[in-house]
Amino acid sequence: MLAVACWLVTACAVSRSDQETLSLDREWVAEEDALLVEPVVYDPLESINRKFFLFNDRLYFWAFNPTAKAYAAVVPKDVRSAFSHAVGNLIFPVRFCNCLLQGKVRQAGVELGRFSVNTTLGLVGLTDPAADVFGLPPPPAEDLGQSMGVYGVGSGVYLCLPFYGP
Repeated sequence: MLAVACWLVTACAVSRSDQETLSLDREWVAEEDALLVEPVVYDPLESINRKFFLFNDRLYFWAFNPTAKAYAAVVPKDVRSAFSHAVGNLIFPVRFCNCLLQGKVRQAGVELGRFSVNTTLGLVGLTDPAADVFGLPPPPAEDLGQSMGVYGVGSGVYLCLPFYGP
Protein backbone atom coordinates (compact mmCIF):
# COMPACT_ATOMS: atom_id res chain seq x y z
CA MET A 1 0.00 0.00 0.00
CA LEU A 2 2.85 2.34 0.86
CA ALA A 3 4.51 1.59 -2.50
CA VAL A 4 1.35 2.55 -4.39
CA ALA A 5 1.07 5.82 -2.44
CA CYS A 6 4.72 6.67 -3.19
CA TRP A 7 4.21 5.88 -6.85
CA LEU A 8 1.15 8.17 -7.02
CA VAL A 9 2.99 11.04 -5.30
CA THR A 10 5.97 10.83 -7.68
CA ALA A 11 3.66 10.64 -10.69
CA CYS A 12 2.16 14.01 -9.73
CA ALA A 13 5.54 15.71 -9.33
CA VAL A 14 6.55 18.11 -12.07
CA SER A 15 10.13 19.24 -12.51
CA ARG A 16 11.06 22.84 -13.13
CA SER A 17 11.85 22.17 -16.78
CA ASP A 18 8.36 20.71 -17.21
CA GLN A 19 6.89 23.89 -15.71
CA GLU A 20 8.88 26.00 -18.17
CA THR A 21 7.71 23.80 -21.03
CA LEU A 22 4.10 24.19 -19.91
CA SER A 23 4.41 27.98 -19.78
CA LEU A 24 6.02 28.03 -23.24
CA ASP A 25 3.21 25.83 -24.55
CA ARG A 26 0.64 28.18 -23.05
CA GLU A 27 2.34 31.19 -24.65
CA TRP A 28 2.39 29.43 -28.02
CA VAL A 29 -1.29 28.51 -27.73
CA ALA A 30 -2.14 32.11 -26.81
CA GLU A 31 -0.25 33.38 -29.87
CA GLU A 32 -2.02 30.88 -32.12
CA ASP A 33 -5.41 31.79 -30.66
CA ALA A 34 -4.69 35.46 -31.35
CA LEU A 35 -4.21 34.60 -35.03
CA LEU A 36 -7.64 32.97 -35.25
CA VAL A 37 -10.09 35.54 -36.51
CA GLU A 38 -13.77 34.91 -36.96
CA PRO A 39 -14.84 35.61 -40.53
CA VAL A 40 -17.01 38.69 -40.74
CA VAL A 41 -20.23 38.20 -42.66
CA TYR A 42 -21.63 41.39 -44.10
CA ASP A 43 -25.30 41.10 -43.24
CA PRO A 44 -27.02 44.49 -43.04
CA LEU A 45 -30.32 42.71 -43.70
CA GLU A 46 -29.95 40.33 -40.77
CA SER A 47 -33.41 40.90 -39.30
CA ILE A 48 -35.25 40.15 -42.56
CA ASN A 49 -32.84 37.32 -43.43
CA ARG A 50 -33.60 35.63 -40.12
CA LYS A 51 -37.34 35.85 -40.80
CA PHE A 52 -36.98 34.46 -44.33
CA PHE A 53 -34.68 31.70 -43.07
CA LEU A 54 -37.22 30.71 -40.41
CA PHE A 55 -40.01 30.80 -43.03
CA ASN A 56 -37.99 28.58 -45.39
CA ASP A 57 -37.06 26.20 -42.59
CA ARG A 58 -40.68 25.75 -41.53
CA LEU A 59 -41.83 25.48 -45.14
CA TYR A 60 -39.30 22.73 -45.72
CA PHE A 61 -40.22 20.89 -42.52
CA TRP A 62 -44.01 21.10 -42.93
CA ALA A 63 -44.51 21.08 -46.72
CA PHE A 64 -41.50 20.20 -48.87
CA ASN A 65 -40.11 17.31 -46.84
CA PRO A 66 -43.44 15.43 -46.53
CA THR A 67 -44.14 16.07 -50.22
CA ALA A 68 -40.72 14.72 -51.19
CA LYS A 69 -41.23 11.61 -49.07
CA ALA A 70 -44.65 11.00 -50.63
CA TYR A 71 -43.18 11.58 -54.11
CA ALA A 72 -40.41 9.04 -53.42
CA ALA A 73 -42.94 6.54 -52.08
CA VAL A 74 -45.41 6.86 -54.98
CA VAL A 75 -43.28 7.54 -58.07
CA PRO A 76 -41.04 4.67 -59.24
CA LYS A 77 -37.27 5.24 -59.13
CA ASP A 78 -36.90 4.98 -62.93
CA VAL A 79 -39.46 7.76 -63.47
CA ARG A 80 -37.79 9.95 -60.82
CA SER A 81 -34.43 9.36 -62.50
CA ALA A 82 -35.82 10.26 -65.93
CA PHE A 83 -37.35 13.45 -64.55
CA SER A 84 -34.05 14.35 -62.87
CA HIS A 85 -32.17 13.82 -66.16
CA ALA A 86 -34.66 16.01 -68.04
CA VAL A 87 -34.38 18.85 -65.52
CA GLY A 88 -30.59 18.58 -65.60
CA ASN A 89 -30.74 18.78 -69.38
CA LEU A 90 -32.83 21.97 -69.18
CA ILE A 91 -30.16 23.65 -67.04
CA PHE A 92 -27.67 23.24 -69.90
CA PRO A 93 -27.65 26.94 -70.96
CA VAL A 94 -26.64 28.08 -67.48
CA ARG A 95 -23.78 25.61 -67.15
CA PHE A 96 -22.62 26.14 -70.75
CA CYS A 97 -22.51 29.94 -70.51
CA ASN A 98 -20.73 29.84 -67.15
CA CYS A 99 -18.12 27.43 -68.52
CA LEU A 100 -17.45 29.92 -71.33
CA LEU A 101 -17.38 32.89 -68.95
CA GLN A 102 -14.78 31.10 -66.84
CA GLY A 103 -12.67 30.21 -69.85
CA LYS A 104 -13.28 26.49 -69.47
CA VAL A 105 -13.67 25.82 -73.18
CA ARG A 106 -13.10 22.06 -72.91
CA GLN A 107 -15.80 21.71 -70.24
CA ALA A 108 -18.13 23.87 -72.34
CA GLY A 109 -17.53 21.49 -75.26
CA VAL A 110 -18.29 18.47 -73.07
CA GLU A 111 -21.45 20.20 -71.87
CA LEU A 112 -22.51 20.96 -75.46
CA GLY A 113 -21.85 17.36 -76.47
CA ARG A 114 -23.82 16.00 -73.51
CA PHE A 115 -26.75 18.30 -74.27
CA SER A 116 -26.79 17.37 -77.96
CA VAL A 117 -26.64 13.63 -77.33
CA ASN A 118 -29.09 13.62 -74.44
CA THR A 119 -31.60 15.83 -76.26
CA THR A 120 -31.59 13.80 -79.49
CA LEU A 121 -30.84 10.22 -78.46
CA GLY A 122 -32.01 10.58 -74.87
CA LEU A 123 -35.60 11.53 -75.67
CA VAL A 124 -35.33 15.22 -74.70
CA GLY A 125 -33.05 14.34 -71.80
CA LEU A 126 -35.16 11.65 -70.14
CA THR A 127 -32.20 9.27 -70.36
CA ASP A 128 -28.44 9.87 -70.25
CA PRO A 129 -26.87 8.16 -73.27
CA ALA A 130 -24.01 10.67 -73.15
CA ALA A 131 -22.71 8.89 -70.05
CA ASP A 132 -24.15 5.42 -70.63
CA VAL A 133 -23.18 4.95 -74.29
CA PHE A 134 -20.49 7.54 -75.05
CA GLY A 135 -18.83 7.72 -71.63
CA LEU A 136 -18.87 11.51 -71.39
CA PRO A 137 -18.13 12.81 -67.88
CA PRO A 138 -20.97 14.21 -65.77
CA PRO A 139 -21.85 17.85 -66.35
CA PRO A 140 -19.70 20.37 -64.50
CA ALA A 141 -21.38 22.17 -61.62
CA GLU A 142 -20.80 25.71 -62.83
CA ASP A 143 -22.82 28.72 -61.74
CA LEU A 144 -22.76 32.49 -61.96
CA GLY A 145 -21.16 32.86 -58.53
CA GLN A 146 -18.11 30.93 -59.72
CA SER A 147 -17.93 33.04 -62.86
CA MET A 148 -18.06 36.24 -60.81
CA GLY A 149 -15.27 34.87 -58.60
CA VAL A 150 -13.07 34.27 -61.65
CA TYR A 151 -13.33 37.97 -62.46
CA GLY A 152 -12.53 39.03 -58.90
CA VAL A 153 -16.00 39.99 -57.72
CA GLY A 154 -16.06 39.36 -53.99
CA SER A 155 -18.85 38.32 -51.69
CA GLY A 156 -21.66 40.78 -51.41
CA VAL A 157 -24.49 41.21 -48.99
CA TYR A 158 -25.88 38.01 -47.50
CA LEU A 159 -29.43 37.63 -48.77
CA CYS A 160 -31.94 34.93 -47.90
CA LEU A 161 -34.99 34.81 -50.16
CA PRO A 162 -38.32 33.15 -49.37
CA PHE A 163 -38.85 29.82 -51.18
CA TYR A 164 -35.27 30.00 -52.53
CA GLY A 165 -32.90 30.41 -49.60
CA PRO A 166 -29.51 32.10 -49.33
